[in-house]
Amino acid sequence: MSEKRFPSISGSMMYNGKIIEKSEITQSGRTTSEEANLGKEGYYTDGYFSPAQFISFAEQIRLVHSLKRKNLLEIGIGNALVSDFLRKAGFNVTTFDINPNLNPNVVGSVTDLVQTLQQRKFDLVLCAEVLEHMPFEYFEQAIENIAATTNEYAILTLPRSQKVIFDIQFNIKIPKLPYMVKGLFWAIPNSNINSEHHWELDSNKKTKTKNIKSILEKYFTVINFNRFRFRPVHHYFVLKKHCERNSK
Repeated sequence: MSEKRFPSISGSMMYNGKIIEKSEITQSGRTTSEEANLGKEGYYTDGYFSPAQFISFAEQIRLVHSLKRKNLLEIGIGNALVSDFLRKAGFNVTTFDINPNLNPNVVGSVTDLVQTLQQRKFDLVLCAEVLEHMPFEYFEQAIENIAATTNEYAILTLPRSQKVIFDIQFNIKIPKLPYMVKGLFWAIPNSNINSEHHWELDSNKKTKTKNIKSILEKYFTVINFNRFRFRPVHHYFVLKKHCERNSK
């Protein structure tokens, strides 16, 4: 069932059963209603044809493949490039998105994930470039729901607000050895964020990477954290769910 969104005369709106003033969600980033009604063409703009964007898609696929788990939930279907490829590769993919125009398998908000999926679980949850599109106040709720929905792993990617000082990446090939990718990279935090986002990694005190990890570690072990080498604005977390203790 899709999430209900009710605009109000007083300048507030209902969001997942809570009244939120519009000022809380329109200071930066798209509103919930805008996200839920964005047309498909929004996912085929010029930026989606850039090599860097395809690298991001490829890295998501690589991370999923590396965990060797076939039963997958993708939160945020986008243009479906990732889910379509994974299905053709033999993965059982269920897609979940707030926007019915994108034709996900399930329509809903990540803040209502458990209820919308009726407590269905998956071996792996992929949530790539999604949570920055909602107010940061809902971040932990979303992570808690992702933890409740996965049996074992989750992959989370987020953009980082940063100013790149230098970025040099190159391949090294030595005879009889596979290619080695090496590089030098240095960036510093920057408070300027994408106008479509409510927040990004390191864009303010609340969203410092240290704080994000602290929230994640309540529910997961962070087994890998890094940037996509050739798409350095995107950072990824590979997460393993804490073992659930059997109740006596």
